[in-house]
Amino acid sequence: MTSAVLQWHLFLCTLACIIAFSVYYSCEEHRVNPAFANQLHCLSGMILCNRPLFSTLMCGLGGAVLLSVASRVDGAVLLIVLLMFWALVVVVQYDVREHPSVHFAALAVEMGSATALLTVETIDPWFVVPVYYGITIAFLLVMALNFSWLAWTPPFMTLQALVEIAWVCVLSLCLGCLIFS
Repeated sequence: MTSAVLQWHLFLCTLACIIAFSVYYSCEEHRVNPAFANQLHCLSGMILCNRPLFSTLMCGLGGAVLLSVASRVDGAVLLIVLLMFWALVVVVQYDVREHPSVHFAALAVEMGSATALLTVETIDPWFVVPVYYGITIAFLLVMALNFSWLAWTPPFMTLQALVEIAWVCVLSLCLGCLIFS
């Protein structure tokens, strides 16, 4: 019974996040960021468009993933998943404009702990992990270029947003494979 409840909770949280982000990205008013020459909002920027809704949905999803993975693992892997959960909560709650150091440090912890999880756990099908590594490297490269040289000029913020969305989708796929294997 508990497993079925967790699976339904995870499914409903995932569906709610997909629907909410799809609705917001389909509306040009929310999709683009006027502060960056109307380039595509990254996920953090999208969350800022409606923080109460997206914070609730993302924290619900993070909690559902935590519960689902925690019921299957123990030891160091459980600590990694807890670290991922808390990093997600910080990323969602700390506005990148008001707390950039905290936001980006939590994002680094999220990426590092997700990569550590996928390194120590066996994921089937095996090919999703190399795809995750490739997308992660692309995301880090685009972010590094934006920070150091390109300064979020068009179209590089849009590129960063697209790679970030791809990274979250591939990470979600990997976590789904881990949970439902």
